[in-house]
Amino acid sequence: MKKFFIPTVCIFACLVASGCASFGKKAQKSSSPAAAPKPVEFYYEQGNTFYDQGAYSEALESYNEAIVINPNYAELYNNRGVAYDETENYDQAIADYSRAIQLKADYAQAYNNRGNAYAGLGNYDLAIADYNRAITISPNNAFAYNNRGASYLKIGEFDRAIADYTRALALNPDYTSAYFNRGAAYKLQGNYQKAMDDWDTVLSHNPSHERALENREAARTLLQGRR
Repeated sequence: MKKFFIPTVCIFACLVASGCASFGKKAQKSSSPAAAPKPVEFYYEQGNTFYDQGAYSEALESYNEAIVINPNYAELYNNRGVAYDETENYDQAIADYSRAIQLKADYAQAYNNRGNAYAGLGNYDLAIADYNRAITISPNNAFAYNNRGASYLKIGEFDRAIADYTRALALNPDYTSAYFNRGAAYKLQGNYQKAMDDWDTVLSHNPSHERALENREAARTLLQGRR
């Protein structure tokens, strides 16, 4: 992918649930020599910690343990799905997000994340349908707008992509991924100056962002070629 110009590398955002629902008292210590079973909260938080560390296999093991204890906890399926996403196991991720949605019908994060998994498989129409649902449930969800924009970009709907990125930025002005992606859409429209402006904004937040540096220089070359 390290070619002269790489504007179509879109940045999708998965959402991991944090915190833990209350499940009453934790298991009391066993009076027997055997170790007492750890409560679901322990494995849930352990899985989140492993995920944050990039230890996705270990995160999956922890979420599996938690699901054995409580198979009706929507956030566990969502987070396990995100871990599967990171390992590009999209079919398993979709199954987990779908289970999370069964358990919690208004779960905007799970719709957003399932959209990302569909996008990972190249099923952009299904991805857009899930982002639509996430936005209906949570209309101020900047991640869902960014992700829907990325899918629109993939299918050549540049105006819709730009509108979604712009909406994401209205909701979160510091959302550098949306600036990066909007720059890609502007470039593909041939609007090199606006593309450079967006990548300049990315670089103002992160001066070492390699893809933004490469894309900005490529856009500058293309713009100069018009003169």
